[in-house]
Amino acid sequence: MKKVVLGSVMMLAGVLGAAILLAGTMANNMTINGRFSFSWNLSSYGLIPALYVFIVIAVLGLVIGCWGLFDKKN
Repeated sequence: MKKVVLGSVMMLAGVLGAAILLAGTMANNMTINGRFSFSWNLSSYGLIPALYVFIVIAVLGLVIGCWGLFDKKN
């Protein structure tokens, strides 16, 4: 049960971090050819590695949560 809670919290933290990062870059008024681009905004501020870290945290949380869910040892 502890693994499921840890995995859920990690996944929530990773998804919220990535969502806030993406929403923050789209709040900026920088455009490319009249279109908004979150990838260009992230790269201009050097935040692509942070986005990858948040995605890795979310995936690790999902793996830990599934591992705790299907663990037979109680």
